[in-house]
Amino acid sequence: MSKSTVANEQAFQSIYLDPNVTHWEDRIVFHDPIFEDEMPGVIALKSMELEDLIGLVVAAPRNVLRNYREQVKEFDLLEKWGEEDPATIIAKLVKLAKELGAVISYEQLGQEVTKQRDVEKEADEAGMFFDPATQRQIVKKGAHYFDPSLPTVEDVEDLQSKRQAKSAVNPGIGAYPKDITEGGKGVWDELMSGHQPKIHKYATPQRRWEFAEYMYELACSQRGIPAFNLRAENRPSAVLKKLKSSNKQAKELLEAVMFTIRKQGLLQSTKPGKEVVRDVRKMDNNFVLTTMKPLGMEGLGTVQQMIKHLTDNHNFIKFDEDHCFKQINHNTQISFSTNKKNQRKVNIYNVFRIPEKDAMLLCKSKDDKQIIHRLTKLLDKWVKSGRFG
Repeated sequence: MSKSTVANEQAFQSIYLDPNVTHWEDRIVFHDPIFEDEMPGVIALKSMELEDLIGLVVAAPRNVLRNYREQVKEFDLLEKWGEEDPATIIAKLVKLAKELGAVISYEQLGQEVTKQRDVEKEADEAGMFFDPATQRQIVKKGAHYFDPSLPTVEDVEDLQSKRQAKSAVNPGIGAYPKDITEGGKGVWDELMSGHQPKIHKYATPQRRWEFAEYMYELACSQRGIPAFNLRAENRPSAVLKKLKSSNKQAKELLEAVMFTIRKQGLLQSTKPGKEVVRDVRKMDNNFVLTTMKPLGMEGLGTVQQMIKHLTDNHNFIKFDEDHCFKQINHNTQISFSTNKKNQRKVNIYNVFRIPEKDAMLLCKSKDDKQIIHRLTKLLDKWVKSGRFG
C-alpha cells in the first residue's frame, strides 16, 4: 500500500544561497520536492557540493511551506533580496519563516560566517548523526546538533547589523519610524517613555530601532491599531495582485490552522461554513474589507481551548477570552471570535486593508460612497466565485 501524504502535515524545506550565479534572481535556491522528513533536507545541505554554503531547513505544515516559498519569491522580486549580502538574506529568510509560524530546524551558515570548528568534537559526534532517535530530537535540540561549531541566528543578525549603515538618531519620543500611522504615534511615544532602559541595552542605534519597532508593532497588534501606513500602488492590476496574494496567504494559513485544531480533537469538522461579506468601511485613510465564515464547535472542545491552541502554536495574539487574531502582513489580518448568539460557534474574519489611493485607482472614483459600493460588489464576487476583477 502506498503512503498517502496529507497536505498540511509537518514537512521540511531546505534552502541554500548559491554564490556563483550570474543573475541575483537565482541566488536563493529551494530544494524540490519539499521533504517529508528532516533528515534528507539536512543531508542535502551537508553534501560535498553544498557543505560550505549558507543554508537552512525550515519546518512547518506543508501549506505553510508553500506559502513561505511564494512569499520569498515575491519579496525577492520586489525588494531584490538576492542582491543583498549573505547575512542579510539569511536574516530575512529567518524572519519571514518565524512570522509564518515556521521553525528553523537546521542552520548551515557556511564558511563566510562560521566560527572556528572543533574537529575532535565533530568526530566524536559523527557516529550519532544517523541514529534514528536523532530524527525525533533535532527540533528539540536545536539547529546545532549536527554541527555545534555553527553560529546562531543571533550571530548572523549581529553581523548583518554591523554591515548596515548606522543611524545617528536613536528611537525616542517624537523620533518616529518611517511610515508610522497617526494613530500609532501615541503608542510609540508611550513605549518610548517607559522602555528606554530596555532599548539602550542594545549597543548600536540600528539594533535599538529594530527592538523598538518590534515592541511597537506588537503593541499596535494588541490594540487593533495599524502600525504603518500602507504602500500605494500605481495601477489597478497591482492592487488586485496584492489582494490576491493576501487572500492566498490567509487561505493557506487557515487551512494549516484547521488541520492542527482537528488533530487536537477540538472539533469534528475542519471545514468552515460559507464565507460571506461582513462589511466594507473607511478607516484612517484606508478602506477595510472584511469577510466572515462560521465554524461550529461540534466536538468536546471549547472556544477558549481553541484560542489557547492558536496562541500557543500559531502565534495568534489573544485579545480577550473570546477573541484572538494574527497579522499576516501589513495588509491582512485573520481573527477568531466567539459568536455572541451561540457560544458553540466561532466566527472567522479575514480583514484586508487597502490605501485610499489604491481604492480610488481600483474603483475609478474619488467618492467614498461609490468606492464602498464598488468594493462591496468586488468582495461579494470574490467570496462567491473565488475570483477578483
